[in-house]
Amino acid sequence: MDDRLLDALLERSRDQAGGPRLTGEGSMLGELVRAVLERALVPKRSGRVAGGLDDMVISLYAHGMSVRDIIHHLRQV
Repeated sequence: MDDRLLDALLERSRDQAGGPRLTGEGSMLGELVRAVLERALVPKRSGRVAGGLDDMVISLYAHGMSVRDIIHHLRQV
């Protein structure tokens, strides 16, 4: 990944104190994940992500996360 891209993402995600905001709404990781998921989506409105989002959710559930925890995690990301 290009260093200029990472610098731009970090600059856009600074908190009020000037530090990097890595998680939560408007964060660098949130923006990065959103951009990657938007690029990875198959035809519009299909709701499927190539690479196994369904498999990941099933794996999280199988490892003991509740449905509520998984939903909360996905909303945060």
